[in-house]
Amino acid sequence: MDSRGWSKSETRCLISSWAEESVQQKLGDSYHNRLIYEDISRKLKENGYSRTWLQCQRKIKHLKHLFRKAKDLKRSEVDRTSCPFYDELERVLGHRPPSCTEDDVLDSKPEGSLFNSTMTAIADAATLSNTTPVETKDEDGDSDGFLPLSSFRLIVPPLQLVSAALWEIVKQGAVMYYGLLEDFVTTVLETVPELLTYTERVQLLMGLRAKVVLDLCRNDDFASPQAIQPHLSRINTYITNQDKEPSSSEIKASMTNFLKLVHTLVDDRCQRDIFYQKTFSTVFGPKYDSALQALMRKFLFNLQKLLPVPNLEQLTGGHVTCRQ
Repeated sequence: MDSRGWSKSETRCLISSWAEESVQQKLGDSYHNRLIYEDISRKLKENGYSRTWLQCQRKIKHLKHLFRKAKDLKRSEVDRTSCPFYDELERVLGHRPPSCTEDDVLDSKPEGSLFNSTMTAIADAATLSNTTPVETKDEDGDSDGFLPLSSFRLIVPPLQLVSAALWEIVKQGAVMYYGLLEDFVTTVLETVPELLTYTERVQLLMGLRAKVVLDLCRNDDFASPQAIQPHLSRINTYITNQDKEPSSSEIKASMTNFLKLVHTLVDDRCQRDIFYQKTFSTVFGPKYDSALQALMRKFLFNLQKLLPVPNLEQLTGGHVTCRQ
């Protein structure tokens, strides 16, 4: 992640692009705002500032947090110093209730909440704190006053939490996590290869890795041989292994063609633009994502069957009575 601080001129340029009426309309109508922030990122680049869409999104969220805090404290001069862009933000957010922003709407979606909670629970399970918090705080330090799903980490089977998180990654198309997802699935399948057929294993693992590579190629900041090479090396390893497997010529040819495509996207900006405008959504769009979801669903289903969670009756040897 780029750790450079934001200059005042850069921040003003960001706010100006974000505050445009057409942008605000899109943010208000959409739950999935990555493409909108990608447009904002491109506008910044046109003005000489290089920031990724995610950096733009996080900066705006931070600015809104500062604005809300300053507004809650009745806009005193002391408070305004902690929000130097108050006036610019006031013109956009001043007429809205504090809780009515596109980030709040996004966070309220059930699948987003489940994804965030399960990912937090997995992280918490690694440390297993001895205390349970009475009150929780969000990333900006605001108290939300209720216990998150992760507080139940000691009574929810870890496998169920992991499975829920992995499924949400694929369901939401969170490509930024596909590399980690592929690493996890690879580790499990090395131990229990029978969870999927050989062809299904390759399709799932390489399908996830391919989406990561194409996502990198789409972004000028990361569309470089240095950024993409580790992923290509992993794919090359699979191509080499195909020689050891029967009836793998089709799979090998498919991956070889994909590598050629990636090299073209990296080397030829014109071909890259044409590909993402006309071809990407057809070949790597909804049908592709549905196929990945089907494979991931089968993987998780078979993993659940391999490691079933015993019910109460099984745990107690059948000595359970239910009294009204």
